[in-house]
Amino acid sequence: MSSVILQYWLNDFNRQMKRANRKVILLVDNAASRSVGEVQPTNETLYYLPPKSTSNIQPIDAGIIQAFNVQYMKQLIRKFISCAEDDQPQTINLREALYMVKTAWASVTGTTITNYTTITCITNYTVSVS
Repeated sequence: MSSVILQYWLNDFNRQMKRANRKVILLVDNAASRSVGEVQPTNETLYYLPPKSTSNIQPIDAGIIQAFNVQYMKQLIRKFISCAEDDQPQTINLREALYMVKTAWASVTGTTITNYTTITCITNYTVSVS
C-alpha cells in the first residue's frame, strides 16, 4: 500500500470513527510506504510495530501464507507432471491458476489458522485504552 492510499484511507476511516463517536488504535507495520505525512487523525491513534516483529505477531506472516503456498505448489507440480507425461508444454492459463489459488486456499484448514493465531498469541489479547 502506498503512503498516498494509506493517507486517504486514514482520513476516511477517521471520519467514520468521528461520526460513530469512537476512538481506535491502529497497529501499523514499519514499512516505508506506511508514512502518514500530514494526516492528523482525531479518533485514531497509530502505533508502529518495531522492525522485524511482524512475523512474531501477525499469523499471516508466521505461516498461513506458507501453508497456502505449499498447497498451491502441490497443484502446480501435479499439473506440470501431468503435462510432461502427456508430452504437453508445461504451462497454465489464468483460469487454471485462479482455480489453483481457490483450491489451495480452501485446503488451508481452520486448524492451521487457529494454530498460527495461538502461536502468535493473537487469542486472549486485550488492549486497555484510557
